[in-house]
Amino acid sequence: MAAPHPARPHMSFDAPTRASSATFNTYGDAEKALGPQSPEPKPLLEGTSTSPAAATAGRGWLSRKALVGAAVGVLALGLGLGLGLGLGLNRAGGADGSGSAEAEQGKAGEDGKGNSTELRTPLPKWNFSTQKMNGVNIGNWITLERWMDEPWFASHAGNDVWDEWGFTEALGDKAKEVLEEHWNSWFTQSDIDLLANNSINHVRIPTGFWAWIPTVAGEPYLAEAGQVQQIERVLPMLAEKGIYVTIDLHGLPGSQSGDQFSGHNTTERLFYQPEYQARSDELVRAVMRWIEQCEYRDIIAALEVANEPMPKSDEEFEVLRGYYERSYATIRNSSYPLPMIFSHAFASGDQISYWKDFVAGKEEVVIADHPYPGNFPPKTNATEIQELLCSNVNKYAGYPIPIVINEWSLVSAMNSDSYTHQYWLDQLAGYNTVAGGAQWSFRAVVSPAETRVQAPPPERVRLYSWETMVKEGVIGLPEGQEDFGKWLEGLPNPCS
Repeated sequence: MAAPHPARPHMSFDAPTRASSATFNTYGDAEKALGPQSPEPKPLLEGTSTSPAAATAGRGWLSRKALVGAAVGVLALGLGLGLGLGLGLNRAGGADGSGSAEAEQGKAGEDGKGNSTELRTPLPKWNFSTQKMNGVNIGNWITLERWMDEPWFASHAGNDVWDEWGFTEALGDKAKEVLEEHWNSWFTQSDIDLLANNSINHVRIPTGFWAWIPTVAGEPYLAEAGQVQQIERVLPMLAEKGIYVTIDLHGLPGSQSGDQFSGHNTTERLFYQPEYQARSDELVRAVMRWIEQCEYRDIIAALEVANEPMPKSDEEFEVLRGYYERSYATIRNSSYPLPMIFSHAFASGDQISYWKDFVAGKEEVVIADHPYPGNFPPKTNATEIQELLCSNVNKYAGYPIPIVINEWSLVSAMNSDSYTHQYWLDQLAGYNTVAGGAQWSFRAVVSPAETRVQAPPPERVRLYSWETMVKEGVIGLPEGQEDFGKWLEGLPNPCS
């Protein structure tokens, strides 16, 4: 099994966990563990239970005057219903209310919050089989990772707190104010402009389960506290620039990995227990309900149902497989089905081949790989890095479904910007042989020694920051080139 992400440190799993020995693979079994669930999503357009006949129904005591008034009322009600249904059908695209994103999003008017919206043409659905992702992760935004901005993190929570669990626990009532300020400033219009000006066509947004569903007793996260509204804040800006979005479930109930990126740095990976599987199922349903009714759902390219889960036994792999199966069913049964991205979970041996039986017969499934050939540990030999890169690229050939490299970085120990530039070119070209990828991450802030607990040395934090690399001119479209796609297609495959 591949080593966990050292740049995002985790605690040892040598200590025993409370993981249950029971496994289950059906939604029914998972649901029983949690009990009654929330109702199914409402359609975008709801009908009315008021009928014209009901408006005129009498009980033998109406006067002639009252009857006339009732008739006038029926006529007005009929006209109102006709106009309302006509407008509603035009908005939602069908009498059943399921509608189409195109019909709803092609309308000018209001966004439901009193804000006027201009007419826009929805973007076509992203196709992982034919299009190439040139993306960036928006890490440490609505899901914290201490190492990515340790000076800020430590200034609020101190040096002994490692994760968002501890951060919100330490701040208590002040957490909401501090986090809202961070959410509003970490990813803004100017950042999106920078992405667009550098030919980025995709962002991956890591989220924790607590953004979408309630927490339970003992979980200190700030639950359903505006994280989703932050995504809604940036969707119009991204849509305007033609940038698509992957919603990434980076932290699952109970922690799928025990790593701090899941929200909780812990040896107790409770995700694999039945009650946490049931909550994870509800999480996927909650996200799909939001997507179904999202005004900008056309730019949501996929839902990634688990980031880097780390099962430690065959039994836990079976639990994870069951979660994947149920998640796939939830997404396909949605009124707005979209591709499901899933992690190979560091299966032993050939990690992606392990899942061939799972993907057989499924539509719109995409497997994610997170290779870091220059890192873990940081490498000083260019030949070794190239061999590891090409080992990954070559194993992707012929896989039956799209493969997306939605985490990769420029980190190595070569300590040369000219090498880093070439390493960027080689990875771009290599990952372009499949569905493309997304760098980790948009921004990382160098930490001084006194606050450095998790962060790598400054020279490697710098390499993690796409923003820094672009602004320093280490990476970017060459001068005189305007069409990134054609330029990328012209890059030689470093592994051919």
